[in-house]
Amino acid sequence: MKRLALAVPSLVLASSTFAQETDSSRAYAAELVADAANRTSLADDGSPSGYKNGKFTLTDGGPNVLNVGGFLQARYLGNFRQDRPDGSHDTYTGGFQIQRARLKLDGTVWDKALSYNFLTELSGKDGTAQILDAEGRYTFENKAYIRFGQYKPFFNREELVSDTFQLTVERSVTNAIFSMTRSQGMGIGWQNEKFRVGADITDGSNALNTSFDSPKEADFAINARGEWMWKGDDFKRFNDFTSWRGQGYAGLLGAGIDYETYGDTGGGAVEKQLLKATADVSIEGDGWNAFAAFIWQETEPDAGENTNDFGVVVQGGLFVTEQCELFARYDVILPDNTDGPDDFNSVTAGLTYYVSPKSHAFKLTGDVVWYIDPESSTAIVPAPSTSLDLLTDSAGNQVAFRLQAQIVF
Repeated sequence: MKRLALAVPSLVLASSTFAQETDSSRAYAAELVADAANRTSLADDGSPSGYKNGKFTLTDGGPNVLNVGGFLQARYLGNFRQDRPDGSHDTYTGGFQIQRARLKLDGTVWDKALSYNFLTELSGKDGTAQILDAEGRYTFENKAYIRFGQYKPFFNREELVSDTFQLTVERSVTNAIFSMTRSQGMGIGWQNEKFRVGADITDGSNALNTSFDSPKEADFAINARGEWMWKGDDFKRFNDFTSWRGQGYAGLLGAGIDYETYGDTGGGAVEKQLLKATADVSIEGDGWNAFAAFIWQETEPDAGENTNDFGVVVQGGLFVTEQCELFARYDVILPDNTDGPDDFNSVTAGLTYYVSPKSHAFKLTGDVVWYIDPESSTAIVPAPSTSLDLLTDSAGNQVAFRLQAQIVF
């Protein structure tokens, strides 16, 4: 009761301040009021369940915990290009799209060291849901872990950062081409205050919900990544690309490698070997951030010549107010020139307004992408791509603009 008595005046004061603030500060005041009410409620009933640490939690007070969450990303996409495959003179394509609508369940069972993570996609193209993550993990006292199921292999940083924590509306073209995305397999890892490492044996790149006899699966694939946080005291700092005003300087170096071989699994599988490597650096400061990554991929087919393709991404962001962040990115694909394909360059610029200050819970993001080169001149560029807002063209200078509203719960 004493805590309740102390909390009530705080609520009254917060409500009075809320009425006097501008629109941008009202959301922040509302968060403070809600947080105070939540803590008061928990203090009264003593229940271990409720809304805690940004999650809806159910627990028996022991090792069995269920957290319920998810997010929604709704977009308006527009695209201008100089030509269309059907020869039409109408060069504009635009409309609304639910890019991601996902439900997440995670927690622990039997023992606090045994955790699980399920993530489902509810906005599939055909209206059916699909499993994205289905991971089990056991973490030892020394912070080493083993994991199994379907998840993102520990390879490149841009893909490992959550969809909700990206700097721009969508990841880069480089990431779309070279990333492993999700796969099925088993892995091990370990971390301390400054270093973390991990390795996985998987079904290879882009093996989402595949069966063991699918020709999409690798015969064998293994990847590993290491990271060194040379400045900073918590790896959670690098869960996103953003650095809020008031945060100190932090830096992260990372590198990864992936080897895959194909040909024996599934009928009609193409015999080849893939070798990928990546290196990246992330630095953050008081309201600013910068990130750069390099990825190389060698493809060795059973018949034909080897190819070596490269991708480079450089991006950064800067808060111009407490809730408004400007950002820009340069992305280039450097394909193997033995077959004559051209480089593919793109430039992105935009801003994010964090409706809930210092939080990704509710934010509005808009950006413009200038695809400088024609995608048809670079065979490895994925087009059409609705997530990138990149359509087929042969003239270049394609311009896409993307507006996104995001809610995370």
